[in-house]
Amino acid sequence: MALPKARQEDLANKIDDIHHELTHRFDSRYDLRRLKAGEITESHVFDETLVGYALEDDAKLEDVHANKLPEILTAIGELKQDVAEIKRGQEVKPDDE
Repeated sequence: MALPKARQEDLANKIDDIHHELTHRFDSRYDLRRLKAGEITESHVFDETLVGYALEDDAKLEDVHANKLPEILTAIGELKQDVAEIKRGQEVKPDDE
């Protein structure tokens, strides 16, 4: 069963749209806002495809989980200890940092 000509054209247009999204530069709205505000230059605007953008975000998220989150949790734990010591009336020693 052949598809009607209008349906074939509709599907061809959708394929073209998908191809464009997967193979052409994806403009990060965040980067474009920063560019317009003068915070970054054109060379700092993300210049990759949508798939590349998703992969870059995945790498950043994994970095947060693997590296940043443990540091944040450690700092929160130290703050909780300091607060508990203050509540008990003990002097809290400042960090060397």
